Parts: sequence; C-alpha cells; structure tokens
Amino acid sequence: MILNFHVNKQKLIRADTEQPAAQSMQYLMCRFEFQSEDWDNMEKHAVYKSYLSSSDAYMVPLNSAGETMVPEEVITYRGFEVSVYGYNNGQRITTNKIYIPIQETGYEQGKVPNAPAPDLYERLLNTMGKQVNGLSYESGYMQLMAGEMSVGERIRVSGTDGSREIEFANDGTYIKWRYTDSNDWQQLVSLQEITGPQGPPGVTPEFEVRSGHLIAKYNE
Repeated sequence: MILNFHVNKQKLIRADTEQPAAQSMQYLMCRFEFQSEDWDNMEKHAVYKSYLSSSDAYMVPLNSAGETMVPEEVITYRGFEVSVYGYNNGQRITTNKIYIPIQETGYEQGKVPNAPAPDLYERLLNTMGKQVNGLSYESGYMQLMAGEMSVGERIRVSGTDGSREIEFANDGTYIKWRYTDSNDWQQLVSLQEITGPQGPPGVTPEFEVRSGHLIAKYNE
C-alpha cells in the first residue's frame, strides 16, 4: 500500500484515501511528489513519529522515486505523523506535519491465533474421503452411504413394485446394478468417486441388513 503526498515549497498535502491498518511490516510506503523547484538537488528525507508519543522520530531517506518504507514502529492504532525535509550545501527546507490515522487490527504480536473450526464444506470433504460402507434403498431410490452421510447422487430405480430383485456388480471402473430378470446394467457410481484412503490390511467386512440399509462392519 502506498500513501501519496504532494510537496509544494513548504506545504505537504496528502493525495490519497487509503486506510492502513496497524501492525503491518515491510508493506506500507509513502510516495512524495515535489512540485516546486525549491527541492531540486536537495537530499530528501521523510520524518515519521508515532502520534502523541514521546518516542524518537525516524528519519528515512527517499529513494530516486521519492518513496520510503514506513517504519513498522510507528504503524500503531494511534496513528503517526509524517513530514519531509531537504538539505543541500547548508540550506534546509522543511514542511508541515500530516497526521495519518491507523485502523485497529485483530492481530496480536507474539500470540498464535486459534485455528478456525472447519466449515461445512471442509466437513463434507472430510466425510467424502471416508470409505463407503453401506447402501440405502427406500421408496424406489438407492443411495450409497458412508456412515450416516450420503455419498454421490441418489439413483431412482424405476418401475419397482417390491417383487423384482436387484443385482450389483463391479466392473473395475463402476459399481453397476440391474434387475435379475434383465440384461440392462445401469451405472450407480464410479469407483474413483468413492475410493477413500487405504484401510488396514487383512480386514474383511461383515454385512447385515438393518432398517432397510445394507451395513458393512469392519472388525479389527
């Protein structure tokens, strides 16, 4: 962020509307545009001082573009004052001071902020990374489950009357289903979509039907 100033003779005028916040480091700069010939060939410095503070002022030389970095010591919620002066061969030019207000910040030096609670999106991603371990069938719809969380889209099994049996198969790319009296396989979900982290080796699931759900239990 750059604060811009115009300098005409001994008059310093702020020319921006930025609102810097406290506690920044190596970020806030001031740029001075000199509009009168008085300042030609002058060795120019900016003077920074915390507002209403007894601490020392900081004098920082301007670079060739008329810019300086604002010392972090003055970037506090009280704000700071800035002015410029030039010196050449026994001649000195000074300007008025300008007060720069600084916004308060939530950052506290030396303290590590608490990690935020995971938002809904993160919790969903975490759940989707879990192993699919169940299949729900209700009112003509099939739904893969990871615990109590639905995985993938719900699939409508059309034309069901409760008398037709359903068969599932894995072709290495998709989990598919069909009626046992039909040769038409339908894709339920891709294996890539439901593949979770590698589970413990040698664990064989046990399956049971519970309240209309197919449940897979892993006993370690």
